[in-house]
Amino acid sequence: MKLPTQVFSDVYQQLVRNSKYRWLIVVGSIVYLVSPPNLWTDLFPIIGWIDDGLLITLLVTELTAALQEFRDRRSQPTATVSDEHKTTVDVDSTQVK
Repeated sequence: MKLPTQVFSDVYQQLVRNSKYRWLIVVGSIVYLVSPPNLWTDLFPIIGWIDDGLLITLLVTELTAALQEFRDRRSQPTATVSDEHKTTVDVDSTQVK
């Protein structure tokens, strides 16, 4: 049986790794960290800090992974077509109804 923090961590990581939701989750996490309801729970020592610590750890980990992926993609050489293999294809188009 998984602990609630492990379940939260797994769901959070799956959402952030999906590029469709990555930046939405990152912005939502930052908004939550500075939102008044979260600041209210921070008044209670330890309990209010645990959720912040978990969320900040996950956020930093996933942002680091996203930046690493971005840097790896930029450093990979792009495939180029040499001049001798370029071919021009001339076609006539027709409209399909």
